[in-house]
Order: sequence, then structure tokens, then C-alpha cells
Amino acid sequence: MIGFLFVFADRLVYALMSHPEAALSLKLKELFGKGKIVTGLAFALTEREKQDKLMMRSVLFLVVWAILTVLTLTSIANTFSRGFMLGLGTHLVFDLGWDYWTAGRRDIGLWFWQIRNVTKTEMTIFVWGTFVFYALTVWFL
Repeated sequence: MIGFLFVFADRLVYALMSHPEAALSLKLKELFGKGKIVTGLAFALTEREKQDKLMMRSVLFLVVWAILTVLTLTSIANTFSRGFMLGLGTHLVFDLGWDYWTAGRRDIGLWFWQIRNVTKTEMTIFVWGTFVFYALTVWFL
């Protein structure tokens, strides 16, 4: 559960630290300053289409997650650590699939913002490879 919710922290980091001059960031700071934390969090989630370069929603972060998941599977017997990695992966894979199959909402290309010139075929191969890796992770956890 904590791993699943941890991905939402990326939106706050984007709004409050990475892009403090953006209109979304200013609105969030205003709401948090007035003590309306729940309203601010809800606002950050409803305006997610405007946050296009999130660190956790990138191919490179998925690769890091995959490496850490393999290390967790092979070296750590702690159920919290395994659950954290599984929750994190569940959220990321769900978001990746959502962006891949519902192209009208978000573009799958936004996951590749750190890499240049990626073809649609390469994106498709990466998405399906991520799904297979996640399925194996769930099987072995």
C-alpha cells in the first residue's frame, strides 16, 4: 500500500520543487498556505495531465525499479520491502498501461521524455516487456 501511494509523492515533488514557477505550483502553495491540504492534494491529482515530466513516470525510473525489484527478490526476505516494491510496480505498470491503451488522455511518449527519438515499435516492445517483467515479479513474490 505504501509503495502504491509513494508514486503520488512524485506529483508533489514536481509541483513544489521541480517547477515552482508553474501555475499549478503557485496554486498548490496557496492552498497549502491556507491550511487546505486535502483540497491541495485533490487539486494536484485532478491537474495531473499538466504534469508531463515526472521523474517516476519515465522509462529510466522503470529500469531502476526493475533492478531494485530483482535485488529485492533475490536478497531481501522482509515482507515490507517486497510489498513496497510490488506496490510501486503495480502503480507504475497500471499507469503505463493506462497511458498506452488510452492515448486520448496521455501520450505514451511522455514516459520516454528522457530519451530522444524512440519509435512506436520500440515503445510497444518496452511496454510489453514491462508487463511480462511485472507478471514474473508478482509470480515470484
